[in-house]
Amino acid sequence: MYNEEQLLLIEEYAGNFMSWQQIAILIDTDEEIFRDLMNDHTSDVYRTYMKARTLTSYAITKSIVKLAKLGSPQAELLVRDDIIKQLNAENEL
Repeated sequence: MYNEEQLLLIEEYAGNFMSWQQIAILIDTDEEIFRDLMNDHTSDVYRTYMKARTLTSYAITKSIVKLAKLGSPQAELLVRDDIIKQLNAENEL
């Protein structure tokens, strides 16, 4: 439904943590159609959005883990929270 240029914009905006509503406005598309595609976990829109968001989260988490390994108390707290989230997600499998 969306062309490659629009998918690249979705990727850029999602990677900068814009909400799906904001992205719909920025790419000048109907919010209801965009929402429907976001709810379809097999759509290119959903997968592009989630991949971009996840890659940015990964990059940030990687930096925080590095700081925690270097002894940053604040980073250690953040990593501890992430460890707990990961364990909880594993327990839900």
